[in-house]
Amino acid sequence: MLVGQRIYAGRYELRSSHDLFYFHIPVKIAENLGSRMVRATAMVNADGCSDKKYSGSVIVFRATLIYIGGTIRIRIPKRFSDLCRSIKDCGSIDVWLEPIPEIWSRRKG
Repeated sequence: MLVGQRIYAGRYELRSSHDLFYFHIPVKIAENLGSRMVRATAMVNADGCSDKKYSGSVIVFRATLIYIGGTIRIRIPKRFSDLCRSIKDCGSIDVWLEPIPEIWSRRKG
């Protein structure tokens, strides 16, 4: 596991389903992380959008990697919905991922 290290995952266009926004990364990138929990840092590229309000913005969030077919889905939290809606059809995001150690604890009783 690369705890404390961020890896560049690439540039992605956003997808959406029922007002939920997400992007897919290759499985090979996820395997290098060694954890299903990640801290994602994304820089917004809105140069192709008429509204460049979010261009250059950086968002940081925790996510769980979800295996879908041959790729990994990362869902963007709803608090960033306005930003995602603004760039969905015209912009992209550059993404860096950092693994978060998964700590399993036993409950007493």
